[in-house]
Amino acid sequence: MVDYGRFVILTDEHVGYALVEALRKAEWLVHRVEDEPGLGKRTLDDRIFAYAAERKWVWLTRDEAALVHPAAWQREGRPFEGMLVWSQRYHRLMSIGDVVRQIEALAKEDDPFAAGVRFIKP
Repeated sequence: MVDYGRFVILTDEHVGYALVEALRKAEWLVHRVEDEPGLGKRTLDDRIFAYAAERKWVWLTRDEAALVHPAAWQREGRPFEGMLVWSQRYHRLMSIGDVVRQIEALAKEDDPFAAGVRFIKP
């Protein structure tokens, strides 16, 4: 069960296990593509996005190229829960704790994914 105000997160192969574990320690429900039936490290982004959308999960990635998928779904009027992007360019500028704190802060907002995509950055 997900706490009130929280969302379920699906990570792809670009998100390191250290962040997954830190989120889990902070009591987030986090799924990895590597562990989901029918998905895996080489799954195409459009399939990962659709998988998360079908389950009303938020996709967390570090791959900015994946932004084409929520944009396309928004143009088509297709609903999805949300997407988080922690760009690879911020890897050395932010600690895992910084990322967890930003996600925690988002969860406190009334509608954190009103625009569909949120960026985690310093």
